[in-house]
Amino acid sequence: MGAALQGFEIEQGLSGRKPGSNPAYVAVANLYFESVDDFKSSYGQNAIEIQSDIPNDTDSQPEMQISVVKDSQVPEMTFPQA
Repeated sequence: MGAALQGFEIEQGLSGRKPGSNPAYVAVANLYFESVDDFKSSYGQNAIEIQSDIPNDTDSQPEMQISVVKDSQVPEMTFPQA
């Protein structure tokens, strides 16, 4: 997605509301762009390649949501290797 992509986070679902239950989502990817227009132009150029790669990693149907970060405070963390 080139220089338009400012940062990203990849989350792996561990469980649902009740301990031991399945998570609502197996994975969530948060992609950060300066603006919606930056996202649209970057994604649009790469949409076919991105969409065709998804079946290589999952048989789930992806969902997309465009949001704006209103506030954030994330502690520095160490991530275990999956």
